[in-house]
Amino acid sequence: MKKSILKLGKKLNKSIQKSINGGQYSYCPPSPTCYGVFDTQLGSNCGTCEQYHALPFECKMRVKVSVYCFDF
Repeated sequence: MKKSILKLGKKLNKSIQKSINGGQYSYCPPSPTCYGVFDTQLGSNCGTCEQYHALPFECKMRVKVSVYCFDF
C-alpha cells in the first residue's frame, strides 16, 4: 500500500513549491502569529491590532487575528 501511495501525484519543482501556500513571501515576520488577542495566556505573545494592519496583505493571510481589530 505504501508503494501505491507514493506513486500518487507528481514531483513539484522549487518554483511551484514556492507558489503554494504563500511560500514566495519570505519577508513575513516569523512572530507574532496572532494579533489583537486580549487573553492573558496568549496576550503576551500576540501583537497589537495596529501591528496587524501594518502587515503586507500576503502576511495577513498567515496569522490569526481577533475580530476586535476590525470595525463593523
